[in-house]
Amino acid sequence: LQSEPAEEYHAHAKQNQSSHQLINFMKCPHLYYSKYLGLIPNEQTDAMLIGSAAHARILEGREVYENEFATGGPINPSTGKLFGRNTKAFEEWLKEQGKPFLSASKTKLVENLACGVAHHDDAVDLILYGRAEGVVRTDYCGIPCQIRIDWTHPHRGLVDLKTCKNLDKFVWDARDYRYFN
Repeated sequence: LQSEPAEEYHAHAKQNQSSHQLINFMKCPHLYYSKYLGLIPNEQTDAMLIGSAAHARILEGREVYENEFATGGPINPSTGKLFGRNTKAFEEWLKEQGKPFLSASKTKLVENLACGVAHHDDAVDLILYGRAEGVVRTDYCGIPCQIRIDWTHPHRGLVDLKTCKNLDKFVWDARDYRYFN
């Protein structure tokens, strides 16, 4: 179990199979192979962005979260308010950040998620001790594989943090994303 930033972990995706790649293969081998060749790019959806930000904030802490995600924006000196999203000043600021941007509403959502976890006794018990985002690489049946484990608790085992848009529909999301396979 080794520590490694998400960016470095994903850089090894071409050489190592992951659960996401295997799910693509189970859905459609052609989809898997097209993504492997780079013919179909991996798109970053809003849900994935929020999930990644929530993982960083909740499991790795505020410092990692703030280092990996841009929030806020440049301040217009004449108004004292943020420049608009469609301004040249904002685009230049965003380019300088070199990391994914979270709007004010997404930032608030991530903070609310972190607050919710912090106020849930069972959740706190699971992530009070242990290690966030540990990476394991190994061969399985001659195939190099990798996993970035959300949280490893010394006594309770693996903890998998999931985010969802609608908790009432999570059971269907779990099926669609094959969380139980």
